[in-house]
Amino acid sequence: MDVVYKNIQGYKGIKVRRLIPGSVVVDHVVIISLMMTTQSQEKLQNITMNLREEIHAAVEQQNCTNGELCFNSSHVVFGNSSLNFDEEAYCKQQVAEDYRDYYFPNLTSSGFNCISNCTPDTSGTINCNKGQCKLTQSGPQCFCNETDIYWYQDNRCKTRVSKMVVGFSLAVAILAITVIVLAIFLFRAQRTRTFYSTQKAMKQRWYEDMDEAWTLPGSFTFRNQDAQLEDKFQVDLDSVDTSATG
Repeated sequence: MDVVYKNIQGYKGIKVRRLIPGSVVVDHVVIISLMMTTQSQEKLQNITMNLREEIHAAVEQQNCTNGELCFNSSHVVFGNSSLNFDEEAYCKQQVAEDYRDYYFPNLTSSGFNCISNCTPDTSGTINCNKGQCKLTQSGPQCFCNETDIYWYQDNRCKTRVSKMVVGFSLAVAILAITVIVLAIFLFRAQRTRTFYSTQKAMKQRWYEDMDEAWTLPGSFTFRNQDAQLEDKFQVDLDSVDTSATG
């Protein structure tokens, strides 16, 4: 059969399933190797047609007059051709046990491979922006770049802030607050000083504007509150005997 099938695309041999006595009937499977793509099933159908053509060609070219074993094309029966490939099982075999839950098959027109959400240029790829996607035992994660000089505000490394800018802004904010507090204290001190100066000036004017009767040197004034008329007496202190005791 290798002679008959040698020109078939992807032919790898046959597997005999059983032999039926009488006219020897060989039930066998033709093993074909194909690259897995979205067109693999279509290619397999075409290969099946080529198998039939090769068998008919072999029947026409054989010479059975010398007692050789010959084909009887009327007994040739073709079964259903199908792809024998489990995509998910294949991926689980190719991936380490701790990561099997995060890989899945990806069949395209270019071929087949096992991918994860960290595989670049696929529909399920996680966009890590300013970072890299890496597969861990906990699943795919984004690892941000330059974490020594940036703080990242999300787990996809999209928004980042410079640590230097934050430090500088904090220093400026502290300086501004300090200046404002000092300005408030200076303003309050200035208001207090102005208030006391104003009070002092008002007191001084009050004393100057008081309507009081000042006595001359060497005299005193007394007032009788019960009398309707005020009597003022002036006493010459020079004539008072200051040595007298009361």
